[in-house]
Amino acid sequence: MRDAHLVLWRVSPADIPEIWRHCPGCSFDRPFVCSGKFRCNLQKKRLDVWLIYRCRDCGRRWNLPVLERRHVKSVDKALLEAFAADCPRQVQNYACDRELLRRHAKRLEVGREMRLEKIQLRADQSPRWTTVVTLSVPPTNAPRLDRLFARALCLSRKRLQFLIDAGILSLRPERPRSWRRPAGDGQRVALDLARLQNAPDLRDWLLQKLL
Repeated sequence: MRDAHLVLWRVSPADIPEIWRHCPGCSFDRPFVCSGKFRCNLQKKRLDVWLIYRCRDCGRRWNLPVLERRHVKSVDKALLEAFAADCPRQVQNYACDRELLRRHAKRLEVGREMRLEKIQLRADQSPRWTTVVTLSVPPTNAPRLDRLFARALCLSRKRLQFLIDAGILSLRPERPRSWRRPAGDGQRVALDLARLQNAPDLRDWLLQKLL
């Protein structure tokens, strides 16, 4: 690892899904949009927390259950403070939790776009023949690994598969069919630049996109 570029890719949804459900105000199924605010209620040390949504057409409110009848001492203090402060990160975590949303929605409108932030953990001017990308992805709504890299590198899936088959891109550790599964938090992907010594244009292109 000492002879490698180290890069962190922080992946997050660019859009928060809309929830389609029956709206009593409209009398039809309508999209409900996340307000970005939590509602908390504490009774006899039992805590209920909801994420507030509103009908996109009439503005009627609906509360998505986040925590129900939880003893307040069983909830991490930092999470309680995040609920009270309407922490944007926690709003996104719950508003993008497909398993939670599907229990209360007739359907979801989920955007395909992802936000990608690249952070160089170690960079200098000395030559490096390996670049290792570590992924930070949400616990839910994670993109498929091959789609994420094809989009980030501006490559077709076929071209990406060629790089994988040639050993230019590899997972650490390698697992069967991992490229076709959702990206995992902490997953590492290595680019072997030594295999591209005879293709300097492709090498520079990939390095630029990875960093």
